[in-house]
Amino acid sequence: MSGFLKKIFGGFSASRIEKTFDNETDSTQSSRCKFCGQTIVWKDLKNGRRWPFNTRKVNCADDEGNIFLAWVPHFQTCRKWRHKRKTS
Repeated sequence: MSGFLKKIFGGFSASRIEKTFDNETDSTQSSRCKFCGQTIVWKDLKNGRRWPFNTRKVNCADDEGNIFLAWVPHFQTCRKWRHKRKTS
């Protein structure tokens, strides 16, 4: 998870990520994962990409050990999605 957040924000602290990430993402559409059927939310990031996220936030930790709530990309928690990417 911290690797994903580093790609978006570079070096980071927990409070900065939580505020910035919520401000820089917009919920555009919800749908179901075609692999597992779970409801996911597609969010537009400021860099123009769309990412599938789980519908609720989870506790995450940054490099300094601070705990904060963050959206988790669905492909990191969906076993079937990860398996499909490995085989294709």
